[in-house]
Amino acid sequence: SFDCTITMLTPDSEGYPRCRLTSVGSCGLASRTVSLDMKMTGRAADAFNYAIASRGGIAVSGSATIDGMTSSADANILSISQEAFAIAIGGSATVGGDLFLTAEGEDSVHLQGGGLSVGGTSDINEILDDHVYRLPEEPDFPTLDLTPFAAMTTTVIDSSTDLAGPGLVVNNARIAAGTNPEFKQDTVINGILYIEYPNEVVFKTKATLNAIIVTEDATGQTGTSTLDFKGQVEAPGVTALPDTEEFAAVKEHDGSIILAPGFGVQFRGGVNSINGTIAADQFSFLGNSNISGEIAGTIIGLSSKDLVMSGNATILINKDDSSSLPAGFVHYKGLSIVKNTYSEGE
Repeated sequence: SFDCTITMLTPDSEGYPRCRLTSVGSCGLASRTVSLDMKMTGRAADAFNYAIASRGGIAVSGSATIDGMTSSADANILSISQEAFAIAIGGSATVGGDLFLTAEGEDSVHLQGGGLSVGGTSDINEILDDHVYRLPEEPDFPTLDLTPFAAMTTTVIDSSTDLAGPGLVVNNARIAAGTNPEFKQDTVINGILYIEYPNEVVFKTKATLNAIIVTEDATGQTGTSTLDFKGQVEAPGVTALPDTEEFAAVKEHDGSIILAPGFGVQFRGGVNSINGTIAADQFSFLGNSNISGEIAGTIIGLSSKDLVMSGNATILINKDDSSSLPAGFVHYKGLSIVKNTYSEGE
C-alpha cells in the first residue's frame, strides 16, 4: 500500500505556486519514502502549435506564401471548418508545412494550380498522401479573456479628435464606438489601443505598434467592425515600451499584438514584422502584403469566416521567438516537475 500527501510550498522566484508530493510505500514492516517538488504553470491551447489555426476555411492563392523561419513544421496550418473546401491552395501558392483539418470529406482539401507547393512538393498525389492530416478530434482553441484591457486606457479618440497631423503618437487610447477613424499619416501606437464596436479603423500609411490592440467583443453584433492596415506595419509589441508607470500595467500582457473578436482585419500594404499572436473573426492578407521579417506567434481565426491570402502575400513564421502563453487568452494550468528535487528516504 502507499499514502500520498501534497504540501504547499512558498512560490518560486518567478511567482509560480509550488508543492511537494510525498509518497510513503509500505509492505509489511518495510517502508520507503520518496518525494519531489512540482510547480503550477500555464499550458497553451493546441491551436498555438500551428502557424494558422482557423475555425473557418483557409484559402491561399496567387503567389502567396506561408513558411517557417527555421523549420517547415512552423508553417503547419489548421482548419476545423466542416464546410466544403476547408483548405484551398491554388495558383502558385506555397505552404511550407503540412495541412491539418477535421473535415472528413475528400473535397475538403482543394488543390488546383500549376505551381502550388505544400510541404516542399508540387506533386498533388504526394501532397494528399504525405502532407494532409485529418484529425480524429478537434484541437483545443483558446478562449479570450479581455477583462483587464479597457481599464488601461487614459485617453479617448472620438469624432472630435484631430488625427491629421504628422508624427502622430497615441498612448493608451480608447476609440469610441462609431468614430470610424482614419490614421492618414505615419502613426505610433504605444501601450493599449482599445476599440469599441462598431468601428471601421483605417491605417493609411505606416503603423508602428509598441502596443496591443484589443477590441470590444463584437461577436454577433450588427454593424461593420474592421481594422484595415493599408501601409507598412511594424509591431514589436509592448516589450518595446519604456519601463515607466504609464505603461507598467500593459507591459504585463505581452505575446499578443491584435485581439479582435467580431472584427475583420486586413493587411494590404508592406507588412514587415509582427512580434506576437494575432486573433480576429476574419483575416485577409491581400495584394502585395509581405510580412518580410517574421510573425512570432500564431494567426487565430476565431469565427467560421474564411481566412484569405492572395496576391504576393508572404507570411514567415518564427516559433522560436513566440510567447508560449500570449496575453489575452485563458490558458490551462498544469504541473511540471522541478528539477533536482527528487528525494528518497526511509
